[in-house]
Amino acid sequence: MRMVVIPALLLICVGCSATIGHKLDASLLSQIKDGVTTKAQLVDLLGQPRTVTTESKDNTTIFMYSFAHANMHGSNAEIYTFIFGADDVLLRRITSTSNTTR
Repeated sequence: MRMVVIPALLLICVGCSATIGHKLDASLLSQIKDGVTTKAQLVDLLGQPRTVTTESKDNTTIFMYSFAHANMHGSNAEIYTFIFGADDVLLRRITSTSNTTR
């Protein structure tokens, strides 16, 4: 019985993976311009952000989009942060990526 269970468990684990969020398309990201793109345009282009934070001291708004995928071979994550001024125009963006291989 043990000889049947172990290979079956290995086959199940080969397909194990998890994904959170959705990967943002590079062609869409290339359309986003600092000093030009507005909050509304960004949402039209990428959809609703995963998180929205408003900083009261400087009246900026931060939109964050994230994607993560992991399986038995490794993982990758992407975090896109967009910072908007009080006029709702993009001030700057920050992209963070992480890739690991097992």
